[in-house]
Amino acid sequence: MLSAAIITLFIMMLISLFSGLYFLFHDSSKKHRLLTSLKLRILLAVLLCGLTLYGFMSGQITPKAPWSSHSSPTQNT
Repeated sequence: MLSAAIITLFIMMLISLFSGLYFLFHDSSKKHRLLTSLKLRILLAVLLCGLTLYGFMSGQITPKAPWSSHSSPTQNT
């Protein structure tokens, strides 16, 4: 459930990024759609960092890197 929310926020951030790029090149009006896109992207980034931090703190997300202290090395004997 948490990983689906994180993936959804990340996809929403990418959509906001590309919509901001579109507004930068094609929006010649005085509307502040580029600024609104940036504000939305910052909000989504803060939510993404918060959800990731919550996932690590609650134990729902665990590091799976080989150098992580949580993984146990396998011994070949």
